[in-house]
Amino acid sequence: ITVSKASAIDIEKYLRIPSEKIHVTSLGMAPPPPLSETTGQCLERLQIQTPYFLYVGALHPRKNIKRVIEAFVTLRQQNESLHLVIVGPPSWGADDILREVLQSTQDGGIKFTGFVSDEELDALYREAIALVFPSLYEGFGLPPLEAMARGTPVITSNVSSLPEVVGDAALLVDPTSTAAIHTAMERVLKDHQLRQDLSMRGLERALHFSWENTAKHTLALYHQLL
Repeated sequence: ITVSKASAIDIEKYLRIPSEKIHVTSLGMAPPPPLSETTGQCLERLQIQTPYFLYVGALHPRKNIKRVIEAFVTLRQQNESLHLVIVGPPSWGADDILREVLQSTQDGGIKFTGFVSDEELDALYREAIALVFPSLYEGFGLPPLEAMARGTPVITSNVSSLPEVVGDAALLVDPTSTAAIHTAMERVLKDHQLRQDLSMRGLERALHFSWENTAKHTLALYHQLL
């Protein structure tokens, strides 16, 4: 059992497992947590300034954060009120990412939060202009799904499993092109109608993914095998 068609293709190719023995069961997502405080209060406690683009995930090269930073820095030269919030724990290669920030900007436009609670993450998703998630490779990719479930526009990669997750509810970009990431961020920032459209399509798309469906499909496969 694997979580996406993209992963199934890789399993067949690299592990040489016959395709008929590989079954795709998508991941699900828990409902957003109840809020004990307003989103504004959460952001104030985290010292987050709006408006901001959001990245969620571990800090390592596969996540392509350096290109997100490069695209953001160029965009911020046109709008100094913009911010980029990067949420997630450091992993291998994080020092290079931090070095990129220091070289790119000196004026506090980029905020690293590290680990945040579920409630804080929920607030960060809800208030973001968009989630920017141009990962170079994902077996599934939960952050875009989490963002869509909260009506947050999503910019993500056109490779690996990510198109499967977002369908037509996100802007898909070439993750190896900083210019493509920048253009997508600029479009979402300037086009209110596009943001509304992505928000509505994302909410609808997210309804297709739940842990209940994951469990049902897994159980059906067990019955089939037995």
